[in-house]
Amino acid sequence: MANDSAFTSAERDRILTAMMTHRNISRSDAERIFDSTAERSSKRNPLLEFQWVKTFYGVCEAFCEGQANPAGLFVSVFWVRLYGVITELEDRFRKMAELSDDLAAAGKAEPIFVAGTGVYAACGAVRGVLSDDELVFTAFARHVHAHVYQSGFEYSIEPGRPASNLRTKQMVRTVGRHVGIDETHAIVDRICLDHNNDDEAIATAFAQRLFVPAQQLRGAMETLANARKLSAGG
Repeated sequence: MANDSAFTSAERDRILTAMMTHRNISRSDAERIFDSTAERSSKRNPLLEFQWVKTFYGVCEAFCEGQANPAGLFVSVFWVRLYGVITELEDRFRKMAELSDDLAAAGKAEPIFVAGTGVYAACGAVRGVLSDDELVFTAFARHVHAHVYQSGFEYSIEPGRPASNLRTKQMVRTVGRHVGIDETHAIVDRICLDHNNDDEAIATAFAQRLFVPAQQLRGAMETLANARKLSAGG
């Protein structure tokens, strides 16, 4: 099979070995995952990741400099981007960090995976600024700006369940646990009241605290982009 990835054959073999060890999968499955990533995701995802982080940083910067105008657009983008950083990006780069640890333990550190570990750490720095309640609020705010209706944060009866099994809690990905419906709304109400129910003021307060880790994240993503270029011979 031709190797169309940015990695050399030796690098590819080391990564496949780490995947097999860490994920407990066969070599053929590891090859299918790696090669499909090399052909599609590895070409598309880096662009999407960089753009996501660049926009997140840019929105934080605009709030900090009083240039988030029109405010409604910036508020919506802020919550969607923040949520993506501490869920999808953090999950993706956690896997890269784990593989990097495996390779390093074998004395075969790969620059791209080392750089990916930096992105993972930066995502964690963004998360670390926020309290548990603020992480719940982030999930709710993202839902508000991504969906017309907020049924996911309301009581409901799951299909096929008797009325006695009323759903009273929701899985909140930002905190990795189920949170009660009433608890979620109490958190949201409290944070809204703390900022006089002003959506722009809430986003600004969050963005001001997140600016430094957002800057760290952008720097880490630039380091990763450079590592990818060097690996590809660019």
